[in-house]
Parts: sequence; C-alpha cells; structure tokens
Amino acid sequence: MLSRGERQRLVHAAIDTLQPAVTIIDEPGQGLDPESLAELAELLARRAEGGRGYLIVSQRLELATLAHRHLVIADGAVVEAGGSR
Repeated sequence: MLSRGERQRLVHAAIDTLQPAVTIIDEPGQGLDPESLAELAELLARRAEGGRGYLIVSQRLELATLAHRHLVIADGAVVEAGGSR
C-alpha cells in the first residue's frame, strides 16, 4: 500500500501526463515531508518556467514564498501578498 505522500506524488505524475496548460492543485503538500515538498515545489517551478500555469491552493507558506504571485485570504478579504519569482 502506498503512503499518503506517495499517493500525492502519483496523482501529480498522472495529471502531468495530460500536459494541461493550467493545473489547479488543492493542498499539493498534504502528506509530504519538507524534503518532498521542496522537490515538488522545484518541479512545479521548472514546469512553470517552461510555460505551464499552476493555481495552487495551500496553507503551506513554503509554497507561497516560491510563487510568482500569491494572494492571502484573511478576515474575509483577499490581499495580494506578492511573490518571489
């Protein structure tokens, strides 16, 4: 039986075979340890640099800091918080 993190990676790999122009991912770091999350973030960044688009919904700040642009939802308001890429 696959671990939760392994299942997450399998889902991302399966979706990637379709090569969608834009992929919406909800909580991609769920079940991933910090090292695996960093690997996933780097993989998504490389794909984005190649022209792929990602909308990532996450509570993990590690992912937000890697984003080209990120928004924060707090107290019922959406605020653009910037990005580093």
